Amino acid sequence: MIRLRNIEKCYQTNAGFTYVLRQINLDIAEGEFLTVMRPSGAGKSTLLGIVGMYDHTWEGEFSFHEHTVHRLSAKDRAPLNKRYVGFVFRQFHLLEDVTVAKNLDLPLSYRDLPRSERQAMVADVLDRVSIAEGDEPVEQSEPPPTAH
Repeated sequence: MIRLRNIEKCYQTNAGFTYVLRQINLDIAEGEFLTVMRPSGAGKSTLLGIVGMYDHTWEGEFSFHEHTVHRLSAKDRAPLNKRYVGFVFRQFHLLEDVTVAKNLDLPLSYRDLPRSERQAMVADVLDRVSIAEGDEPVEQSEPPPTAH
């Protein structure tokens, strides 16, 4: 599903080029889960930006499903991103004063899915986590502190 070959990303600085990714080769099969763990500043977010098709300034080969992403323009990558890419953040990034169901529906609305299909998907997810559709608006709290 995702295949990266010799992915490189660098920034030009006063001292020359600084590489944040060098010769990244990766295969991720459909349904496979992957964890990327490296120290701060090691390029994890940069890699996610490339795989998520948000970043277009890199070198190498990137295949997604049957698409050769590295040959697509930013404009031609957008429909792939819109249809297949979603990120779950450590912090919730939810809209306050709207229900959980509306928070789930909003990103789906960008995928040009019929409202009835979106509602079915939202209901399914809410069912899985035992939240009723009419629940109160979300109240965000700070994530628990990380142990050091």
